[in-house]
Amino acid sequence: MLTRFTNDDDCPRQSAQNLVDLMPCANTSVVELEGGLGHNRWARQPHIVVDKLEEFVDEAKISVR
Repeated sequence: MLTRFTNDDDCPRQSAQNLVDLMPCANTSVVELEGGLGHNRWARQPHIVVDKLEEFVDEAKISVR
C-alpha cells in the first residue's frame, strides 16, 4: 500500500502508480488520503496515515511484532 495525500504536488498520483507498477508480483495499491497534509506535514501529524496503515494491517491479517 502506497499512500499519498491528494494535495501532494511532490508525489503526483501517476508517480505513486509508477512505483506500484514496478512490483507486479505484489498485492499493491495507491491509497489517496484527504486531509491536506501534503508531502511532509503528515510526518508531524501522522494520525491519518497511521489509521489507514492499521486498517490495512487488520484487513490483510498481517502479523506485526
